[in-house]
Amino acid sequence: MVKYRDKSQKITMADEKQQPEISPKPSDNLDVETLDPGKKAEKLAEQQLEMKQKGEKKALDADHQEKANDVQAKAAENRADVLVSTPDKPAATNDTPTPTPDQPTAAPADSPAPAPAPANTPANAPAVTADSPAPANAPQESKDMWGKVKEFFSDLGDKITAFFNKLFGGKDGQPAAGSEPAAANAPASSPDAPISGPDSTAGLTGDNLLNHPQFKERAQQIATKIGVSLADLYAIFKMEGVTRDKGVDPQAVNPTSGASGLIQWMPKYAPVPIEDLRKMTGLQQLEFVDKHFSPHAGKIKSFADMYALVFWPAAVGKPADYIFGAPDMEYAKKVAQQNSGIAKFSQRSDGLIDKAGFDRYANSRRPKDSAIA
Repeated sequence: MVKYRDKSQKITMADEKQQPEISPKPSDNLDVETLDPGKKAEKLAEQQLEMKQKGEKKALDADHQEKANDVQAKAAENRADVLVSTPDKPAATNDTPTPTPDQPTAAPADSPAPAPAPANTPANAPAVTADSPAPANAPQESKDMWGKVKEFFSDLGDKITAFFNKLFGGKDGQPAAGSEPAAANAPASSPDAPISGPDSTAGLTGDNLLNHPQFKERAQQIATKIGVSLADLYAIFKMEGVTRDKGVDPQAVNPTSGASGLIQWMPKYAPVPIEDLRKMTGLQQLEFVDKHFSPHAGKIKSFADMYALVFWPAAVGKPADYIFGAPDMEYAKKVAQQNSGIAKFSQRSDGLIDKAGFDRYANSRRPKDSAIA
């Protein structure tokens, strides 16, 4: 048997055994009529199945497209309804800036209608309308805004109250005649509230300092905070920080010990370098008076104990026979010599200061309107 590769070459049966026959690959364009009956039926079945699958895919694509068109149409109708419902207000454009963290996300009731969705919005995206829920962060931002509103009205209320107090008040801001009197120990303002205006107590001493509005207001704050009266605090100043010709003097200095200021801080225990303390005004020193007494707020049971917190803190709560300066008796004698006015109240033959004598001295200087025993 002879087969021809082309017109000029012959292939023998021996050659055919060495080269396996390659079957042609079926083609989609193969003529079915040329096939044998078995393959013909198989090919026809494949073509019918393929045509059926293509038909189903076309129908499915058409159905999806129809549904997508419906969603787009509904979204357009919703946007049109929003725009028509506010004809007097211009619709926002795509140039509307994105809200910042300081701006509320939820629009006010009278804000312009939402802008139409951008052209690249997905067909199945829900339309944004006035009834759409606010973003997840809207509650927190609304809460912050509400806090600012409350703070604003609270400040406004304080200003209105201050205005009417000033309008209907008497001299120096005191209640007008006929109004309800304030309590004797009522503070001029809340404890630790800042004193308004620049410090104008520089160079003031004596009654000029004690009656100065700024000094008096701050001193009253301290007295109220620690549970004593203003008279109690002023009495301490008059027992300690004084000079003979000026009375209460923030620059008062003990020539023997070097103690200085309103409550005679010793150089070793002064809250700031002693030279700096001596340059301070009375109002400035009151800040350190506050820090000195504040740890004992509510614990001061007597005027004697209050004075002991300034003169000899270790004596607070001690028995009547406690000796100031003991157990170093030489030092105790020195303390008594430097404070002979107190020592004479002890009535001791050795001239030392005991707790009983110290209490008698303190009570002799206790003001009539003291708030403590």
